[in-house]
Amino acid sequence: MSKIFAIASQKGGVGKTTSAINLAGAFSLRGKKVLIIDMDPQGGVVFGLGLKKESIMGGVYDIFKENRNAADIVHLTSINNLDLIPFGSFSLPDQNKIYKNTDGENSHFLNQIREISKKYDFILIDCPPGSGPLTKTALEIADSLIIPLQCEPLALKTLPQLLKLIKTIKSVNASLKLEGILLTQYERSSPISKEVLQQVVNHFPENTVIEVIIPFDDGFSVSYKIGKPLTLSETPIPGASAYKLLADEIINGEITKN
Repeated sequence: MSKIFAIASQKGGVGKTTSAINLAGAFSLRGKKVLIIDMDPQGGVVFGLGLKKESIMGGVYDIFKENRNAADIVHLTSINNLDLIPFGSFSLPDQNKIYKNTDGENSHFLNQIREISKKYDFILIDCPPGSGPLTKTALEIADSLIIPLQCEPLALKTLPQLLKLIKTIKSVNASLKLEGILLTQYERSSPISKEVLQQVVNHFPENTVIEVIIPFDDGFSVSYKIGKPLTLSETPIPGASAYKLLADEIINGEITKN
């Protein structure tokens, strides 16, 4: 049975998809079998893993419709040990339906993910921004939640909303735990980054903020263009090294936190 991580944030552009892709790449390097489930309608994981949009045959929506099993829509990637269930490409009416469905009975989806989890060491769920029904569904099945937090003031203001959601979800998924707040896009030379870092450490309880900090790195943008996680690069890169360190801590079950 795998460990399932939801990667979620109220705000977009904070590094959710980047975190999912690069943690998955780091896990795969360590010989771990990994599945990414893309719950975000933007579908950024497809491009980050080098798949072509036209090659996507089915996705998360098909599970909600109960037309197909999760195992039937797993897409293999060019990366050893790393598979994907994409969100898929759907029309606006279809997207409206999926949001309605997730407000209702999710047992088929949850059971399908539990069943397929037996084949993997780790499952990473990339959630859409906000605390809507798709994020709630991801938290209902997840063991742990990682909250990427961009090192800028607005991101900090949106954090309490997601922490409040965790308390609500615990009535359905009592085992869900906050793995930690992951600071991203940190710039050592930026006073704002330093200020946000200090505020987060001071404001939130002990053992809440992950000690590994993801620096701002142009390499992440380049890696999307070539469709390959930065963590697979053979060249030492600060952003990749940070994700590899975090992946090692997760594998060892000892995430260092402030």
